[in-house]
Amino acid sequence: MKRIFLVRRPGLPDDHPILQKVQKEFQIFSRAKSAEAIMVLGGDGTMVAAVRRYRKHGVPFTGLNLGHYGFNLNPAIETAIMDLKVDRFEKKQVRLLSAELFGPDGKKFLESLAFQDVFYRAPYGTLHVKVSVDDVVRHDDLAADGIIVANPTGSTAYSRSAGGVVMPLDSGILMLTAISPLHYCHWQNVSLSGRHVVTLEINEYKRQRFAPLILDNKVYHKVSKAIVKYSNESVTLLFAKSYNLMETILQNQFNQA
Repeated sequence: MKRIFLVRRPGLPDDHPILQKVQKEFQIFSRAKSAEAIMVLGGDGTMVAAVRRYRKHGVPFTGLNLGHYGFNLNPAIETAIMDLKVDRFEKKQVRLLSAELFGPDGKKFLESLAFQDVFYRAPYGTLHVKVSVDDVVRHDDLAADGIIVANPTGSTAYSRSAGGVVMPLDSGILMLTAISPLHYCHWQNVSLSGRHVVTLEINEYKRQRFAPLILDNKVYHKVSKAIVKYSNESVTLLFAKSYNLMETILQNQFNQA
């Protein structure tokens, strides 16, 4: 892999040593669709933004972590850079989530895709949500600060912070995680098969307290219901052979990282 399209986190200085190394080792293209891969220099947030903007070109994504955790990126070290350059990498297919959003009138106003997660988060007070899986109500009135539906890439993000388990990227699992639940304190999260459909609905009598719904960092207001499932679309992530991705996941599953 020699021809890349480069995505930099905002504010990354031109003299950053990793940026300079990448510019030295790769040919930088000005158009994403002409490159062999889209390389992200930043953290998970930069990767999410890049996927949302450039996934339409069908080009694989890879990244060098200049953020905090950066689970979905390679370590920003020379070994990883050289592995990517000489095609010593493994490919991971990440299926995107599909989310249908409905307004207070019950009408669908948006259908969109998510690279990581879809979640309600109460800005204040408590959120009351009816949670259904395949049209079967599992919680008729979940009182919590919020609730997250995530795919494996999203399991490393807000879901993890809320107590969810980090899942292997190719596991095909759908993670459902409550944020600080009240009435169901014994219930925190559940792993669902990728064939399931999750419906989150703000309870009618609590509609006056709408919480924003966030889809890959994009905020939507006055969403009364969200239907989330796996889509048929996916993106490809490239990981250097020298980076033991599975070991990183295991360390987090056993709270060793």
